[in-house]
Amino acid sequence: MLAKGVFFVVPALTLGFSWVLGAVFAEIEGWSNENGFYYVVSMLFGLPDPITDPPELSPTTTNGKICDVFIALLAWSLIGTFVGIIVNLNVISRFVGWLESGGSRWRRLFNVKTLGDFEGDALREVDDARTMREAARTFGEINAEMASARAELLGLIAPEGTPKNKA
Repeated sequence: MLAKGVFFVVPALTLGFSWVLGAVFAEIEGWSNENGFYYVVSMLFGLPDPITDPPELSPTTTNGKICDVFIALLAWSLIGTFVGIIVNLNVISRFVGWLESGGSRWRRLFNVKTLGDFEGDALREVDDARTMREAARTFGEINAEMASARAELLGLIAPEGTPKNKA
């Protein structure tokens, strides 16, 4: 409900704000209300050139320049207020929380890896390599014992303390 209000009411308030301040500005500068509105809207959106007719229309009087600064301050205050309202919406807060969590549900669904996943994979590979080295060492020891036992069985190596048979 609040989201709908923000996304419909905020633009309506911005346009109304622009129309009223544009009319005041046009009266001071001697412009049409339409050009005053376009000038304020251009300022709100930060356009480098106003969308007035003619395009090079800008304040020429001292009162117009003072009014221009005043309108700019009000416009930025209005924009800051709207941004603050939008950022504090529950929908936005949940979305930001999801982004900060890394979107784990979507990462799993689409099998997307993050830097943390790569670090975890690297650590697992190191652990796997250690396990494989230990297994190889153990396998080597077992292999050496089996070779020794086989040699004893074949009589190629005599048990300790007995002379070797020469065949």
